[in-house]
Amino acid sequence: MGKRGLGCKKRIRENAVKEREEEEYWKKVVHDKRQQEERVNKRQKGGDEGRGGKGDAQQGKVKKQSDQHPREPEQRAQPDQRKHSSSKASGRENKETKGTHVSQRTSDSRCWEVGLCPVKGRIMVAARDIEQGEVILEEEPLVAASWHSHRCIECHEPHGSSECRRVREKYPASVADNMEAIEAFLQGLESIEELDSARRFIKLLSKSSSDPAVMQHLKPCTAANLESCREAIGAIKKDKQAKGIIPSNVSDEDAARLLSILNTNSHELGEWGGSGLFLLGCLMEHSCLPNCNFSTYGTHLWVTALTSIKKGENLSIDYNDSTFEPTTVRRQLLKDSYDFLCECPRCNVLPDVMRAFLCPVKNCKGKDLEEIEEILE
Repeated sequence: MGKRGLGCKKRIRENAVKEREEEEYWKKVVHDKRQQEERVNKRQKGGDEGRGGKGDAQQGKVKKQSDQHPREPEQRAQPDQRKHSSSKASGRENKETKGTHVSQRTSDSRCWEVGLCPVKGRIMVAARDIEQGEVILEEEPLVAASWHSHRCIECHEPHGSSECRRVREKYPASVADNMEAIEAFLQGLESIEELDSARRFIKLLSKSSSDPAVMQHLKPCTAANLESCREAIGAIKKDKQAKGIIPSNVSDEDAARLLSILNTNSHELGEWGGSGLFLLGCLMEHSCLPNCNFSTYGTHLWVTALTSIKKGENLSIDYNDSTFEPTTVRRQLLKDSYDFLCECPRCNVLPDVMRAFLCPVKNCKGKDLEEIEEILE
């Protein structure tokens, strides 16, 4: 799936036992925390009842003292109020000035711009010379979701999604009450399969319903394997529980396109344990010999230059993390996931070093292609 890397699904399968152990651990943590909160609440409730009579006596004493010493007129406090008000206004002005300065500095230092390729669509191009190791961009995701089942879809805390207040406020009751069952159903669909993919799709549908501008921002994004996504939407609409995730103001075709865009453009958040959709990060084209690399921490993404890049060069990353795969394998993986045939220099011009081997003949100087064909015949 989109820019997640070959090892992503493999790592999830290999760590299934570890994840179950982690889930049981967090369930115990949540259970112990709730019991502790209940004990604290009981103690506080008992203490409040015991102090009730004493509190009333103290309140009467304070009232009596206040009657003996009436408050000064409100006008005496006005200078202080004006000073306090002035301080707040000054703070707002300083904050706004500081924000403007930061925005200008960020704009001036930007080293990329959006280009348009007739074959690839929107791409990211170097707006100036970029040094090796330079951070090209930093970004937070439009939507992100964890692949850990013990984490909530919204707050990412270790509790069930259907128990979360934020989930109940954001989604219809029919969806919130059955969130875990809906997630399990979506994982059974070929175009989704993974828990983080299911959750990203649910969240993006909700976001696009409440903010029509989201669909406009995503409209130019590449959407591969759209037909299989249409089939997935058809299956969702037939399920009594899952059909509730598609809002009434989102058409089936738009829902299929959103799913396709997520599958084509999302990035793995390995350290955090999930994936996210980044509106700037998804503009970078693929190359098996990339000049950039993306890294993540939490839900934050950085793109860094691997080499020195000249102004006007396309900025690229490796979508599949398939550096050590032969050319035919790399191309097939990209074709299956992104529906394009890679034409980068490593696939078209450079020798396929992943198929090379050390000749066992001592002092072998190698043979040209014609000699090899004669030997094979």
